[in-house]
Amino acid sequence: MKRRAIAGMAALLMSYAPAAAGSGYICVIEKTVGFKLKGKTWEEAFLKGPPEIYIVQRLPNGAITAKQTGFELEGQCVERLFANGTATGSLDCQVMLTDLTINTKSMRFQTVYPIGYLDGKDTDSDTPSLAIGKCTTL
Repeated sequence: MKRRAIAGMAALLMSYAPAAAGSGYICVIEKTVGFKLKGKTWEEAFLKGPPEIYIVQRLPNGAITAKQTGFELEGQCVERLFANGTATGSLDCQVMLTDLTINTKSMRFQTVYPIGYLDGKDTDSDTPSLAIGKCTTL
């Protein structure tokens, strides 16, 4: 089962590589934690499932986009800058309802899915979460 998942992921990643060689990142989530509603109480949850993969690309026009594999919608990214205008090495992206931050020096990233708690509706349809993972260059 694990071999099939790895082979499928490798094929998927290779399908992105020719179009973006050297111009972006493949980021794979390794761990996710969050909160689930149990009755009327929010409790910690360690979330498992297939690894989420994000493709981040710098386009010829200079724009930076991010996309979660398996979904059509693309998000936009911005580079964080120091006060003097030089790049910090971090990218901030919004992909659908998820905030994605990549450190291009450490090649680590994290996502935050903030939906499901702040609105006060307390339903179990959304699970606020934080995920971490690593990126590789395309």
